[in-house]
This record gives sequence, structure tokens and C-alpha cells, in this order.
Amino acid sequence: MTVQEQTIAPTAESISMVRLPKQLLHVPVTMLIFSIVVACLANSFWLSAATSAVALSLSVAGLAILYGQLGLVSLCQFALVGVGGWMTLRVGHAFHPPFEVSLLAGGVVASVVGLAFGVPALRLRGLYLALVTLMLAGGFQIVISAWGFPDGGPGFLGRADGSGRAMLARPAIAGGEVSYFLYVCAVATIGLLIAQGHKLARPGRAWALIRKGETVAVASGVNVLIYKAWAFALSGFLAGLAGGLLAGNVGQLDGRAFGAFESLNLFALAIVGGVFNWYGAVIAGLLLRAVPALLTDLGIDGYVTIGIFGVALFQALATAPSGIAGQNIGSHCPAERRSLPGEDAMIKIDNLIVQFGGVRPINELSAVLTAPVAGLIGPNGAGKTTLLNVLSGFVKPIQGSVSLGERALLPMTPLQRVRAGLRRSFQTEQVVEDLTVAGNIAAIADHVARTGHHSHAVEQALAFVGLTDLADRLGQSLNLFQRRLVELAKCVTGEPKLILLDEPAAGLTEEEGKTFRELVLRIPAEFRAQVLIIDHDVELIRSMCSETMVLDYGKLLALGPTQTVLADPNVRRAYLGEF
Repeated sequence: MTVQEQTIAPTAESISMVRLPKQLLHVPVTMLIFSIVVACLANSFWLSAATSAVALSLSVAGLAILYGQLGLVSLCQFALVGVGGWMTLRVGHAFHPPFEVSLLAGGVVASVVGLAFGVPALRLRGLYLALVTLMLAGGFQIVISAWGFPDGGPGFLGRADGSGRAMLARPAIAGGEVSYFLYVCAVATIGLLIAQGHKLARPGRAWALIRKGETVAVASGVNVLIYKAWAFALSGFLAGLAGGLLAGNVGQLDGRAFGAFESLNLFALAIVGGVFNWYGAVIAGLLLRAVPALLTDLGIDGYVTIGIFGVALFQALATAPSGIAGQNIGSHCPAERRSLPGEDAMIKIDNLIVQFGGVRPINELSAVLTAPVAGLIGPNGAGKTTLLNVLSGFVKPIQGSVSLGERALLPMTPLQRVRAGLRRSFQTEQVVEDLTVAGNIAAIADHVARTGHHSHAVEQALAFVGLTDLADRLGQSLNLFQRRLVELAKCVTGEPKLILLDEPAAGLTEEEGKTFRELVLRIPAEFRAQVLIIDHDVELIRSMCSETMVLDYGKLLALGPTQTVLADPNVRRAYLGEF
């Protein structure tokens, strides 16, 4: 594949603006057809089961944001359904507002509680997060068993103690079974649109980067703390709406229905239904309520569902990790010419020391790099990656200073450095597989492009690397060369000042490497950015870098014109193994 000048077609944000409404349109159209079919064909028993299933699909949609988008295992989602139901009943019985007010109150309170439940996720992942959230679900089970749900009685808890129990009034426009089912479908459609809209827009791209790796996300300008909190709050809000709709369906709620096991069950069925597609939430909701209803209708003990769901979960994990929903779809401007970098893109390192325990991977390093494209080489363990991490803010030195032009980098956080123009790639390419090519680039443009220039920044990066025609392709369908080009496009997005490339051409063929080198050499002129390259390929450094720095055991071994440095006997001994 060669890079050619291309006429810019609408891409990135302009593409998403064309495609986004079509994708979102699937939600109301599908839900409308489903609601009409069920309303026309279902009897009273099945109508109630379908109402509960649709309500719970909102809770699964929230869970899909946490697990499908962020890779976080939260096992307290059904407890948040209970929180939303409790608050909806409390507000409804205490103040008798319109049902929508009670419902929103349940959603908001569950959102706050969901955010509080998500605090462990700021530091925990995987098994530890799952255990903590499961304990929180168990704690809710104990509390709700002792308190019970409000049922019209006096006081804060509103308990009638067995006498004078009141049913929560349904919306004025949806008092009957059919009308309430349609009402729930309408609310669920709005909730699913909110969830899907988030996934397809800026938050979804940020979540995808966090799932790929928090370091990758921070290096792209994503505030991990804010976006994780956002996800937990939204997930809690959707679960709270589900709880309020369940309360309206039966008029009351029973604390025995909100055990910790139900959160486990909900998570398992979310995986079976599919957490990567919006209608997987509806499928999971139907499995959760329709299968037990069917067994009851057939006179079979409902506990059989535990075995059925267990087999379904095993099958999904073993053969269909994208769930049932995932089996029904497929696999899932010319660049502006600028002047060369000047003093504002000069790397200055002064007496830098990095220490890990008793080891100093960087030891009293001082250097100034002024070349538009500079190289950084050295034997394994020389401190190259450590220096890259110091420049990008992931390692804090114990002494010294680093600046880009006149801007001191060390006082800045990694996010501030990204927004100041620092970009970097990693040894292993970090393309997000379920985002398009344009989406991968837009994920960083979201945080670094100037207001009003988001679309142009993405288009410019796509055109520079020659991927305009592939803007709508998913990352998972790209070959290695195309993935490397996407990584380079991300680095040139949003007015970069310094681009750090860590073995950027690893694994490429000779022809691909040549094309990649030509692109990198164009960066200083077209983006007014300095490039620093780490690579073990001496010939690549020789062909690209006019200036090269050599490290050995964290100390500066040589610095100067590349040809001179590579001919230095000390460098040839330390790096090339010549004596």
C-alpha cells in the first residue's frame, strides 16, 4: 500500500453526522415494531412479563456501558435497580407528583449511588472490582430486607406494616396494562437512545481508549477519572429508571427480589444477550423475564432457569463472546503547509535523574535536541523508554528539568502535556478495534482539537496518512501497516509540538517502511512539530534522523549528527557490539 495525495471526502465528524442518525434510528424503529407486536398478541400474563423485560433492558444497557465500553465488571447493577425503585416509590407516596417526576427522582438518586459504588473502580479492576461491587450488592440486600420498600405508610420509610398498603399510581396516560407497556417501551427507547448516543459520540470514544489501556487514554488527552465517573453515573441513572418502571408495573416492590444473586444473574445475561450492541440489552431483559414466565406457563419449576442461564453463559463465553446480538450482525483537506519547528519545539533536558529503588535508569542526563527529526538509540536497558515516559509524564524524576522550548514539562500532568502538543505512540500499536479509523482519530481530536476545528483536524490527519477512503473501516479489519498509519494519524492530530515514536515501523515490510519513513519526514514541514524516534533499526535512524542521541546505562554516550554518532567507536562498541 502506498500513500497518495487524495481529495478529501467527508470523514470523521462529518461522516459521523451522516451516519449517527441512521444508527440511532434503529432504536426507535425496532422498539416500535416490538411494542406493537407484543401489545397486539400478548395476554395479560405475558404483557406484564414483557413490561418487566423492557424495563430491565435499561439496567442491562447501563451494565453494557461499564463492561462493554470500559471493560469494568460491576456486580451491583440490580441493587441500583432497587435504589431507583425505592426512591420512585418514596417520592410517589410522599408527595404524589406526576409519575415522571417520581421516575426521574429514582434515576437521579440511583445515578448518585452508582457513582458512589463506582469509586472503587478508580483504582480497582477485574476480580477485585467485581468482589467489591458484589459486596455492595449484598449490603443493599441486607438494608432493603430490614427497611423494605415504601408502600404508602407514614414517615421517611413509608411502611404501612401490613395494613393500609398503597399501590403506586401509574402515569395518567398509561393506567391500563397495554398503555403502561407502551409507556415503558417509550421510556426505554429514550434511555437506549441516550446510551447508544453516548457510545457513538465523544464519551464512547474516550471509554474505548480507557478500555484499551489507561496509559493510552491519558496519552490521548482523556481524563480517565471524569469519564469513568461519567460511565458509573449514567449506568446508575439507567438502572434507576428501570427500578422506577418496575415499581409502576406492579405498584409495589418486594425486597426479596433484590438479592445479590440477581445482580450476578443480570451480569451473566448481559453477556449472553450481548453487551456490544444496543439490542443485546433488550434480549437480556427478555431472557431474564420471558424464560421464567415461559417455564411458569408450562408448569416447570422456575429454579430450572439457573441451569439454563448457566449453560447459556458458558456457551457465550466459549463460542460467542459478543453474545446473541453479536451473532446477528457483521464483524462488527490537503494538509496545511507550515514552517519547520523552531525554538518552541526544542527538547531541553538538564541533569535528569530517574530512580527506581536502587537503580537509576536515567542518571544525570543533560542534552538539547533541535533537529526536526531526531533519533534516540541505545542497547536494551539503556533508559530509552524511561526517558520517553518522563517526557510524556508517566515517570517522575527525582532531579532535573525537562522543557519543550520555553515550557517546563515536569510541572505539567500527562493530560496537560497532551493538550500542550505532546503526542506519543507505543511499541505495540493501540488501535481500538471496535472504533472506525475516523473514530480512532476523533478519540484524540475530542480532547486536543481547537473548538470548531474537530472535523478539520480529523480530516487533515486522515488525508496525511492516506486513509481517507478507509475512514469508515473498523479497526479490527485493518492490517498492521494500516494500524501503524492510524497511530501516526493520531500523533499528528490537533497541532502537535512534539511527537514521540516508539519503534513505529516494527513489523513493516521494506516497501511499507519506506512509505512510513516518507510520512514521518513530512511531519516537521506540514505540522510544525518535532519528532523523536526510538528504534533498534540503525538503518531506519540513519535514513530519517539528522540528529541522534545515544544512551548507555542511563547516561549520555553520544549526541550529534546521526552519521557522526553512528561512526563513533564508543557507540559501535556499546550499541552495535563491535570491538
